[in-house]
Amino acid sequence: MKRILIAEGVPLQNRGEEAIVRGIADFLFENEKVEIAVMDFVDNSTYFNDIKVFPITLLYPFHRPMRTQVMNLPDLSFFDKIRKYYNLFSFLWGDYGSANQLLRKNNLGYKELREYIEGCDYVFFGHDGAWGISSVPVFIVCRRYFKAKTGILGSGFNPITKGLRGLIERVAYRKAISLAHFAFFRETKAFQYMKSLSLNNPLVKITPDPAFGMKYESLDLVDKFFSEGYPIIRASKDANKLIVVVTVCENSVVFKQSFLQAENREEKTNIHNRLIAYLLDKLIVRYQAFIVFLPHTKDEGRGNDVLISSEVLDLMQYKSEAVVITDDLDARFLKAIIKWADFLLGERTHSIIGALSVATPFGMLTNIHDHRSYSIIGEVGDCKEMLLNIEKDRQVLIDDISILINNRGELHHKLIHKSNVLKQRLIQVRDEIL
Repeated sequence: MKRILIAEGVPLQNRGEEAIVRGIADFLFENEKVEIAVMDFVDNSTYFNDIKVFPITLLYPFHRPMRTQVMNLPDLSFFDKIRKYYNLFSFLWGDYGSANQLLRKNNLGYKELREYIEGCDYVFFGHDGAWGISSVPVFIVCRRYFKAKTGILGSGFNPITKGLRGLIERVAYRKAISLAHFAFFRETKAFQYMKSLSLNNPLVKITPDPAFGMKYESLDLVDKFFSEGYPIIRASKDANKLIVVVTVCENSVVFKQSFLQAENREEKTNIHNRLIAYLLDKLIVRYQAFIVFLPHTKDEGRGNDVLISSEVLDLMQYKSEAVVITDDLDARFLKAIIKWADFLLGERTHSIIGALSVATPFGMLTNIHDHRSYSIIGEVGDCKEMLLNIEKDRQVLIDDISILINNRGELHHKLIHKSNVLKQRLIQVRDEIL
């Protein structure tokens, strides 16, 4: 059995995050049992299905990602802010902040995490693009003081190139690369920056997102699921209606940087939801489509895709031709549904990754600011023509979607080839890591 730790925040309620974790296990350790642990905002160590979850505050006490805005976490105190910025550069003289506690065997609060790392075969950083200066002290401690192979897998980030923080970042990242056993980046911008920063270190390479490597559930189980729980979806399939699966969300770069003419969050939500409802109604009329909203993420508040999907459905004219799946489905099952469908229209990047890897034709609703998706899907995945600017005129946008649907047979064959290329690249990554 192999034991791995993803030593950063992994909110598994987002099935894209789970897809990355499952993908790592599937393409790296296909024929072996794997024990996996991650970190997230939990009070004590726990399990999410078969994945162990440690409290992220053990190693990253000042971590406040965008999704925590709905979690009612207390603001950092003045002294915590001082400590946070001190920890950005204290590794330079051997002070690794909270990671120091992993080296103090008398600290019982870290005993379980320390013993887990002691038994690890691999420690991964850079999960879902998560990589920053705060990761570096933990990286150094894991690499220097524990036996596990330690490296970066799947990272993508926006480099800070100016000012004191930019200088510290360059020093920190160069240090991490010099120690890494491997360094794979999923986005071209991050890859090019780290390649240059490391003076063309041969370890620094670009790779498909690990979620491309995740296997999917049996299609027979999908059939059974719809027949028993959502017979209208099964009946629509039998009636040869175009099954369009949909992912919509608000906690994303696309939503944040689109519809900037809106005066407030409520108006932006209204513009977004009405646009999606318009597009889906048009697909129903043009193609006799049946719309299936997927529960890609069931986080708190506006991070719950089921909530956003239900609001869109309420605005649709042809409500009887659409269903919101409310079940808590895992990443493998969602990928199988995408495989089962005829077309995916999505805002969630990892739902698009799922479609690409199973050769289901898709259109991704994004914008010019979404460098992550343009890199992962457009450049590494070679699917730029399937990225749709959500801020286009709505008539132009629905026509662009129609072009993709009209050509879905040809797109399916192209995606088979593209997905095979990506899988071969992941095999190369596996061979280099193992």
